[in-house]
Amino acid sequence: YVMLSPATCFDFAFAADTGSAQHDGVCALKVVADFGNGVSGPVYKQALEQTGYEVIPLCEEPDGTFPNHAADPSDHETLTVLREPVRNEKADCGIAF
Repeated sequence: YVMLSPATCFDFAFAADTGSAQHDGVCALKVVADFGNGVSGPVYKQALEQTGYEVIPLCEEPDGTFPNHAADPSDHETLTVLREPVRNEKADCGIAF
């Protein structure tokens, strides 16, 4: 699941045109990522960072008891943890795993 801010398309186009916020030719977006305490969270975080994204992690510690919410991004109730940080951090998008 990906949640985009209203300005994401404009910001991406502006950065691409001006060369600002670039990492190896790719626009560096600020991403809030809710890893849902899943075992793959650290791997996804590292992959996003190595791709050049600025990652603001949520629920990143693997924990099979899933203490923060169910690990089901298709259930809109689980996205409540993601919504506010996307707005507060002025992130370009939010991703739930």
